[in-house]
Amino acid sequence: MIRKYILIVILIVSVCMLLLTPPLKPLTRAIFLFPAHATADVFSNIRGFFMFFSRMKHIETENVKLREDIAKLETENTLSRARITDLERINAYPKSYRLLSARIISRDPVTWFKIVTVNKGKENGITDNMPVVLSEHVIGRTINAIQYFRTFFYP
Repeated sequence: MIRKYILIVILIVSVCMLLLTPPLKPLTRAIFLFPAHATADVFSNIRGFFMFFSRMKHIETENVKLREDIAKLETENTLSRARITDLERINAYPKSYRLLSARIISRDPVTWFKIVTVNKGKENGITDNMPVVLSEHVIGRTINAIQYFRTFFYP
């Protein structure tokens, strides 16, 4: 009985030695590593499938945030383009124009037209159809430049 086990061990050792010889080493490696690689690939794909679903919530949150960022940047881009257009319009006016600051002293109560009255007039060099600029933006034009009347209140 013991001889039988010794014979089996000798046979296994000799087969292993034969399989580890240089000409048979690639074949041995392919035979023994194929099942390991196949099972590793299957488990890796299964793990990747479940990892995808576990990361889905994070991906959706990131997608919403990126869409908000895109909308914000598009708005900023539109505003920047409008500012550039306004500045180009301002620069297109002859340099003989000078900037004059004025205060709004009354507003038109009708909401159809945004008309305001300012405390400057013809005596300050304002004429009809002059551009009205507010913090580097062209916001309108003068419609009817009149002589400014100062009113003094005495107590």
